[in-house]
Amino acid sequence: MGAIQPRVGFSYAVNESEKTTVFGGWGVFFDRNNFNNALDERFRLQFAVGTFRFSTDGLPVSGQPTAVWQPKYLTKAGLDELLALGTTGKPEAFLINNDTRPPSAQHFNLGVSQKIGNWQVSGTYIGMRSKDGFTFVRANRRPDGSCCVALTTYANLFMSSNDPKTWYDAGVIRIDRPYRSAGPDKWNWGFGLTYTLQEGQRIGGDLFSLDYRKVTDYPRTPSANDQQNTVVSNWILNIPVLGGVQWSGLLNLSSGPRYNINDLSRGPTVHLQRLQLSAGRPPTYSFLGINAFGYRNVDMRLRKDVPLPSGRLGIVADMFNVFNYQNLGCFNGTISTLPAVNANFGKASCVVTDPRRIQLGMVFDF
Repeated sequence: MGAIQPRVGFSYAVNESEKTTVFGGWGVFFDRNNFNNALDERFRLQFAVGTFRFSTDGLPVSGQPTAVWQPKYLTKAGLDELLALGTTGKPEAFLINNDTRPPSAQHFNLGVSQKIGNWQVSGTYIGMRSKDGFTFVRANRRPDGSCCVALTTYANLFMSSNDPKTWYDAGVIRIDRPYRSAGPDKWNWGFGLTYTLQEGQRIGGDLFSLDYRKVTDYPRTPSANDQQNTVVSNWILNIPVLGGVQWSGLLNLSSGPRYNINDLSRGPTVHLQRLQLSAGRPPTYSFLGINAFGYRNVDMRLRKDVPLPSGRLGIVADMFNVFNYQNLGCFNGTISTLPAVNANFGKASCVVTDPRRIQLGMVFDF
């Protein structure tokens, strides 16, 4: 009850020609994820956690029973047999505060738009403030905040917290020239460019916040999807000398996704390691001489329309990732326990975009 979500917006033409417009808006939004998370409090205790250890000879290791892997363990009968060899771990308990509130966020924006001939130019500030995020913290920490008091009944004890918060601020500049067709024998074109300078921050983790005693002990860290610079551009050009072939494209550039840094320099145990959320930035690469982008992608399309008695047939050739950029991901963010050094720190182990590919197709309009 009480999750009222008011919203308001406005648009005001400064002059009679309506070439200059001021606009803005504000709204409150609520999430509903508490209903899903509340299930953990009741249902996680119904299913035991089974731990099975395998070895080459089936002999105990460190006092724990082991088994030699056999294909029959892929069947139900084999699993039933395996259960007798495994050690069933203690369950984990999840406690939900009775006064848990649904997460909410306030979104607001203010901007101005100016028409200059065939062009439309706008600048906008976008902001967001969220509160009452949902997360779990450890409930069995020691009085000094270190982890953790051993429990006889449960392996881990978690309790919910409503303390996570997020902040988002962005400035957006947009330039548009709408495409207007004057026939296939004319040079017609359209263009759009959007640049976003943004910053996202948060306090706390995601579903779990286990690195500090309380969520409020967390420092402000960049949000998981925080990308400082983003450029998106699109264009379309009708080429009459090629019989009205249309050339269009889409450009995406950004700083690239951040990654977490797990600092084990003081030791690998839970109470010594520190997780620095979204502290790592991917390496940057150049585009048109600007070395600021961790993600680059360009898609293009050629289309030729052929008139038919009952409609129009479009012959299309698409090329994705035209320049075959390798956008990296899966960055290694582990700082090894001293004096060891992780030679792979900051290096990527995967590519998050597909290589260059071409797609041919036809579109029939009627």
